[in-house]
Amino acid sequence: MTARVPAATLVAMVVTLTACRDANSRAPAPAPAPPSVETPRPTPTASAPTAAPLRPTLPEPAAGGDAGVQSPAEAFAAEPIDRTWNTVAEQRVRAKLPGAKVACHQTLCEVTLAGDDAALARDLDRMNELRELAQSVVLTAPVEQDGRHVLRGYVRFDRPVEDD
Repeated sequence: MTARVPAATLVAMVVTLTACRDANSRAPAPAPAPPSVETPRPTPTASAPTAAPLRPTLPEPAAGGDAGVQSPAEAFAAEPIDRTWNTVAEQRVRAKLPGAKVACHQTLCEVTLAGDDAALARDLDRMNELRELAQSVVLTAPVEQDGRHVLRGYVRFDRPVEDD
């Protein structure tokens, strides 16, 4: 006696086998292996050592150089003192920078600020207010003296500085 397979089961088996066969045929082909390429390696040779790259340089100053150029400190030291003008100028600068050491000559004032970071920052903000009165303000780099920062500023005025 032969067993009969119901038609529905037979159809299901045919569909399943067909689907499995189609799934295998649709699988992507594996990617081809990359070609083997050898990177050429330099062969050691005896050669002269290479020189360091050249650094940029400034041209030499012309004869006489910058003999006429003075630092702000040199210009201040060379300037004669005008006793009438310096009194008024020093008062104006001290009004903006209480506690600063101020010395004025004829058109230049030397302002010395000293203190910790917070005091120096506060005084620098006040020194910016001198720009309203002055032609220019030049600051030096701070130096450490007795545990405090000391900074000098050179303030040039277009004369006269008048009293308010």
